[in-house]
Amino acid sequence: MTIGSFQLSVADCTDMAQPSVCKYLRIVAKAIADLAPGFIGFPAPEQEQTTMNEFFSIARMPGVIGCIDGCHIPIQNPGKQSPELYHCRKGWMSLNVMALCDASLKSTDLVVGWPGSTHDSWIFTSALCDRLESGVHRGFLTPFLTPNSEKEILHNIAVMNGLPLEHGDEHADGDSMQPEIFAAVNGRGQVRRANIVERHF
Repeated sequence: MTIGSFQLSVADCTDMAQPSVCKYLRIVAKAIADLAPGFIGFPAPEQEQTTMNEFFSIARMPGVIGCIDGCHIPIQNPGKQSPELYHCRKGWMSLNVMALCDASLKSTDLVVGWPGSTHDSWIFTSALCDRLESGVHRGFLTPFLTPNSEKEILHNIAVMNGLPLEHGDEHADGDSMQPEIFAAVNGRGQVRRANIVERHF
């Protein structure tokens, strides 16, 4: 939508002049942006288990609350002070956009506005990493960089070996979990983790 060739195509299809398409495109885009916060957002804590169950039913992968990917949106040369910042690795001017979605492909987060030369990892770190590592969202599993307690060490072992995690009351209600996960947490998962701990220590 940001390049003239697209606007010319829309103008031809709708029997409008390209400047008119550009004018109303701006109005529509602003209206969508104003409404977006009411429709785009991470699942609330009480909805996370439902989201995890939906992902689990698709790929049998537990603990997932979203899928993430980046996309380069072509733009015209912005002509600002440092236009080379918008020159992406694909060879053209772009904005690097990061998006997340749930199991129904509904957008749950959009990070827009970074120049095309910005690396995906920088956008992720700047926009999402702190929020996910804060522990607010249960579906983000990452090892502690410098574990300082027995619980953190066991967490790292579980994450790195793909074992179910024990988080006290988080898994207290077996009815809220998939049967396979509940069985693993209360049986084979604990045995496997105990064996790994014995081998490491």
